[in-house]
Amino acid sequence: MVKRISPIFVIWVLFVPALFAGENPGLQAGVRLKPFAPLRHVQATFHLASLSEQRLPVQGMPNAALAPAQESASRNNRTAFLKSLVIPGWGQYALGAKTSARNFVISEIVLIGTSLGFNVYSNWLEDDLRALAARHAGVQNAESKDDQFWVDIGNFDSVVDFNDEKLRQRNTVDLRDVNGEDA
Repeated sequence: MVKRISPIFVIWVLFVPALFAGENPGLQAGVRLKPFAPLRHVQATFHLASLSEQRLPVQGMPNAALAPAQESASRNNRTAFLKSLVIPGWGQYALGAKTSARNFVISEIVLIGTSLGFNVYSNWLEDDLRALAARHAGVQNAESKDDQFWVDIGNFDSVVDFNDEKLRQRNTVDLRDVNGEDA
């Protein structure tokens, strides 16, 4: 049985950690955020390039003097965003937000671990339910059966009942062998 990754899971993995980060990479240097209510302990301050690299406006000078500092900040934010896409938390770490980076890494590990755990658990349940159905319906060689077999037999108490229904429908193509092999 082929299993696909749910689009909702992908959205959850990519965007939910941003809710717990408590920091916005689009902020200018020195701006503080009011943290989201459950995250009051998170203090968000961004330290962009050092002030010696930035050009500050002088009275009477046009705002064009700010352009190199803004370009540098946006370039840092872009590279941080790309780093975060590659490894969650790497972009925050590069910007100096160590707590946020740690939160991203922890949340990703928890989400991926939970997903893998539920996948393993669902496989265990599926195996147990197939074993129960095989025992109840008298199916032999249950390991060699395909998914369609379990769909067909799942609506009947036994292989004999399934075959009787197919014969009533005059459908001899879909008959199953009582001993476990397809007829």
